[in-house]
Amino acid sequence: MCCPPPIHIRCRRCTAATIEQPRIEALGDHDFHVRVAMDEDFVTIRVRATPEVVARVAGADADEIRVVAATMAFLTARQGADDLPEQLDLDDVVAAYDDYVEDIRTQLVHPDDRRRDLGTTTEDVARRRAEALKRQAQ
Repeated sequence: MCCPPPIHIRCRRCTAATIEQPRIEALGDHDFHVRVAMDEDFVTIRVRATPEVVARVAGADADEIRVVAATMAFLTARQGADDLPEQLDLDDVVAAYDDYVEDIRTQLVHPDDRRRDLGTTTEDVARRRAEALKRQAQ
C-alpha cells in the first residue's frame, strides 16, 4: 500500500477516473449524502462535517456544503471515489492527510490564487486525468 489508511487506499499514481461535480444533499445534523458520478456509475458516500472540524478547516463562518464539496474534490484528486468508504467523517480526513486543512482553507479562501499558483485549471485537471487513464489502459 502506497498511501496512509483508512481513507486513502490508492494514490494518484495508482488510479484515475472521470469524475463529475458531486451532488450534495444535506441530511441534517451535519450529515450529507454525496453522490459522485464515475463514468456511467454513481458512488454514494455519507459525509459527517461537524461544526468543530468545519471551523478548523475553513473558519467559523464556513459553509458546510462548500467544505464537503472541496473535501470530495481533494479526495477524488488522490483516488477514485469508488475507493472511498461509504461513510466518511471529516475528522478522519484531517487525521489521514497532513496537507488537507491547508489545501481546503486555500481553496475556499483564495480559489483563483491557488489555481494560478499551481497552474491548475479545469483543462489541466481533465488533461492529466485523460493521460492517467491512457497510461492505465496500456
